[in-house]
Amino acid sequence: MALCACLWTIVKAQSLELGLRDNQYAHASFIGKERWLVGYEQSLLNVKAKEQSGRLFAGYIYERSSWSVAGIAYGVTEYACNWQAYGAVVKGEFTKKRLGIGVALNANYDTYFGFQMNYDINVKYAILQKYSSEHGKQQLDICASFGNLPEYRENVRNLRVGVKFTSGNLWVQPDVCIPNIEKGSSKHIRMLCSLGWNFEIK
Repeated sequence: MALCACLWTIVKAQSLELGLRDNQYAHASFIGKERWLVGYEQSLLNVKAKEQSGRLFAGYIYERSSWSVAGIAYGVTEYACNWQAYGAVVKGEFTKKRLGIGVALNANYDTYFGFQMNYDINVKYAILQKYSSEHGKQQLDICASFGNLPEYRENVRNLRVGVKFTSGNLWVQPDVCIPNIEKGSSKHIRMLCSLGWNFEIK
């Protein structure tokens, strides 16, 4: 409880985001008025409880005009303590009218796989944009990305194509994920879904 109180004071929490990453990772993060954030991610894998993992992360978001930059440091461990990983992610995005282009770089050290330098390049285009005082932002984006940011631990190159639905404080993004596309492999095509719900804390 003391740790939670300390983190809360540091970030001066103004909003809370609850979300899901790639079907199997749930997270909660506090975002402060000065755009500091701190959070925790819990795996929901089909394994025993001791083989699940938890990730603690903290970072900062900088937004100005059409640019958005975020830096996040993290540490993750399996509860049975067979492996741990540590690293940092830097993300940048430029948005002009309906088009958005983003890049992410990830330095990651895994106690089994060693050091990995990972990347992701993504593009999105808004085919529908609408704003209203009642429902807030309503948007539909077509999204595509290519990179090797680990979903679990290994960095496998993936091509993703999907759509992102945004309605007010809620967004949902289903993607078709094709791994090892440069090798012509289509045996493990998957449907992945990520989402986030953000609400203010008063």
